[in-house]
Amino acid sequence: MIEPRELLGLLSILFLLVALSTQAAEPQQPSEQEDSEDKLVKQTQNPVADLISVPFQNNYNFAAGPKHNHMIYNLNIQPVIPIHITENWNLIARIIIVHVRDRIESGPKPDLVRALGAAYHAGTVGSVGFEPEITIECTGVAQLVGDSIQAVGAGGIVCLTGVGSGGFAGGRAAGDVAAAAVLKNNVVVGSVNANKRHWYKAGEALARADRSWLAHLITRREKPENFAQALERKPDDIKAIIQFVD
Repeated sequence: MIEPRELLGLLSILFLLVALSTQAAEPQQPSEQEDSEDKLVKQTQNPVADLISVPFQNNYNFAAGPKHNHMIYNLNIQPVIPIHITENWNLIARIIIVHVRDRIESGPKPDLVRALGAAYHAGTVGSVGFEPEITIECTGVAQLVGDSIQAVGAGGIVCLTGVGSGGFAGGRAAGDVAAAAVLKNNVVVGSVNANKRHWYKAGEALARADRSWLAHLITRREKPENFAQALERKPDDIKAIIQFVD
């Protein structure tokens, strides 16, 4: 066994050898070194630079789980490898995987989501098994809003498009939800898509969509005299409409 004094002596000798070898090495020209460092700094800040990078993102989430008494550690490896097409063109692919969460566990809605190539989840926001980078919350339900802010990954974005009222953020105080967003450097933004150009863009997107897929979004058609039935929620409903003509 090495005594503490012997270990300290060995470390001192090692440090001295490293210092001597550093001084003996031929120094690089200051101008070339500075230019190289400046170029590297600019490349690391440019998302489309001709540079292979493999960033590691470590995320620690405290107060996780149903009882908020667990810690979750996630290591995200996010390699960026440009593919050279020509001398002036690089191809950099950033894959976006869409996940949809709803309370419905079966029926036409999960099937329609999977038909688009997206993943469907019927559990809680925190049970999807990963930390999303971007969350679009459409319900406005206080608990789901709070859960979405808590579940998004570090540096993530939560976009709120639903309008709700009252309720608590999943049993947590608003200050706790805000603290979680601040500590993870998240962005929470609200958006109201009510402008004329929004409807125009939506119409263009629907016109390009698969008509057979869109037809399955309408699960019930009611006559005008039966409008009250159209307002009644049924288990397999997605969209119920009032049809004035046959």
